[in-house]
Amino acid sequence: MTRVGLEAFGRSLGKEDEVVIEATGNAMAVVRALSPYVGRVIVANPLQLKVIAHAHVKTDKIDAGGSWRGATRWSGKERG
Repeated sequence: MTRVGLEAFGRSLGKEDEVVIEATGNAMAVVRALSPYVGRVIVANPLQLKVIAHAHVKTDKIDAGGSWRGATRWSGKERG
């Protein structure tokens, strides 16, 4: 994904949106590209994301509505 592509994605979001990305080598570049467009960008530990995804009991505080699923594709870890 190029910076232009990330910015185009960012423009499709709003200030009320939050994005969660996996902590990878390029995570901070993604944060810088998306931050102007969204309310918050969270960088999460991949192991914590796995635990959240497989949790049987979820709350908005823990899961954030599952919004991380779409965000992880920008970190190079696309889900099928």
